[in-house]
Amino acid sequence: MVLLLLTVTVAGAVPALNWFLVSPNELLIKTMCQTPNKIDTLLNTYATFNLRLPYSYFSAKNLKRYKALHQRTLYLLRHGEIATPGILTGKTDVALSDKGLRELWKTSQQLPEMSYCISSPLQRCRMFATEYALKCNINLELDERLKEMDFGDWDGRAYTDLWEIKSSKLQSSIGGFWQNPWDHTPPNGETMDNFVQRVDTWWQNWLTIGPKGNTLVVAHGGVIKHLIARVLALPIPGTTHMSNIDIPYAKFVKVTVHTDEQGDDWPKIVW
Repeated sequence: MVLLLLTVTVAGAVPALNWFLVSPNELLIKTMCQTPNKIDTLLNTYATFNLRLPYSYFSAKNLKRYKALHQRTLYLLRHGEIATPGILTGKTDVALSDKGLRELWKTSQQLPEMSYCISSPLQRCRMFATEYALKCNINLELDERLKEMDFGDWDGRAYTDLWEIKSSKLQSSIGGFWQNPWDHTPPNGETMDNFVQRVDTWWQNWLTIGPKGNTLVVAHGGVIKHLIARVLALPIPGTTHMSNIDIPYAKFVKVTVHTDEQGDDWPKIVW
């Protein structure tokens, strides 16, 4: 067996790790579950000795079985009230109001112990996420894919002004956008296809490599609504989740993800 011969050439440098690698997969998987970073330790150790272990050994079946040994939970938390209410905020980087920050800390008291935090880099999410991660002594990751939709020329403008814009062949209206954003893109703004693609990319990436335990995600209303639509398998393209789901400021949605023995993920919303 090539793998066994390679481990012998390392001699006694890493005897405990050698045994894990050449032993049955069940023990390897058990070890990985007990110490999630073990697989990184194994790979890095063997890379040091210029050993080329086949990637497939750690991927596919073994990785799926490793994931199946634990359940992960996401807490999708919308940012609090903004300091400049009455405007359409997508890419516009507005701050939280004092009330908005207080609401987030109040809501955080309902959360269990978190092991990781991910946030949109926009300050209405990042402000609280940074303070929360420091307080709880957990890692914080900022991810561009969790930003709110870019509303183009409408972004940052007052709703009262936007409702005055009439739909025409040359431009969409905000009324048309709220009714069907797939057919009415804000001028110079992000299309729904692009918005969905980037949020879906984040979701699939998290399902693949997201850490076990509880993860807090501080994001925006549009992002959270789309993730709910994916969990509930609502039709996309579609508008059901946009018009029939409301995520108030500083409120969260709990999503548990169970991975079965075949490596398939089964997310569900827990109320």
